[in-house]
Amino acid sequence: MSAIFEIIWEILRGVTTQTPFLVWPLLVGLVVLGLRARTIRQSAVWPFYAIPFLSLMPVSAVSRMTQPMTAWAGFTIGFAVCVVWAYAYQGKRIVQKDAQRITVQGEWVTMITVMAVFWANFVQGVLQSVAPDVLHSAPFIGLFATILGACAGCFAGRSLRIVTWPTLRAGAPV
Repeated sequence: MSAIFEIIWEILRGVTTQTPFLVWPLLVGLVVLGLRARTIRQSAVWPFYAIPFLSLMPVSAVSRMTQPMTAWAGFTIGFAVCVVWAYAYQGKRIVQKDAQRITVQGEWVTMITVMAVFWANFVQGVLQSVAPDVLHSAPFIGLFATILGACAGCFAGRSLRIVTWPTLRAGAPV
């Protein structure tokens, strides 16, 4: 049993010492962002116009995968399912929207989505170092591309719901 703990300790030590330093503050920032999203909050509407474009960032990673048919199939399925789901889900979270600001209920989806993106990329980086052949296997490519597509679809669907949500006019009854 102690041999297993030694192996796990060596893996954890290798991951923590070989990971670039800036990854850890990024993780802390993403956790803080996710925790803030758990409470009712108000924010400006304008950033939500850019988020659908940000959700296209994984496209370059998917286009470089060694099995493009598997990668694009996984990405497209993940994106399509989650953009529809997230669009519907976000409609239940909106409390109020005016021309400049939106108020939304707290939720866990933001935390889950940003953690999924972070850890998927982290695992890819670790595998690049310890088992690069796994990165070229169809199961990994399909799963990784589906996760990226699902996260991108979640960001896009939620943002699209916010920007298309009706705006209260000044002086209109609530």
